[in-house]
This record gives sequence, C-alpha cells and structure tokens, in this order.
Amino acid sequence: MNGKYYLFNITWPRGGMRTVVIHRADKITGPWEGRIGFQDLGVAQGGLIDTPTGDGLLICFATSVG
Repeated sequence: MNGKYYLFNITWPRGGMRTVVIHRADKITGPWEGRIGFQDLGVAQGGLIDTPTGDGLLICFATSVG
C-alpha cells in the first residue's frame, strides 16, 4: 500500500488481550516500525489488500462469544 510493506503479528500477553502489532517499512529489508493496531479478546490475524481500483482494505479474523 502506497509503496510500503506491512507485517501483521499477533501476541497474547499473559493476563491481557490479544494484540495485533502492525509493522511497516519502506523496504522489505527494513528498517521496520511497529505499532499496536488493536486489542480485543477475539481478534486474530489479518492483512491489507490493494484493490485494482486503488482502494485499500483491511481484513481481520475475529471470534465472537455470545
């Protein structure tokens, strides 16, 4: 997306919520910067997609309890 590379990582800190950390870089070799994308009990991995029309989409897997 916009000439950048993205990497999604999922962590689940002990006693915490699942956390998606998104890393971004201008080159595949880095340097990479990371930020927390979101936290939730049911969040899992996901990714970004560039569409042929130039739109960006975020796809994320999640579970729902209830």
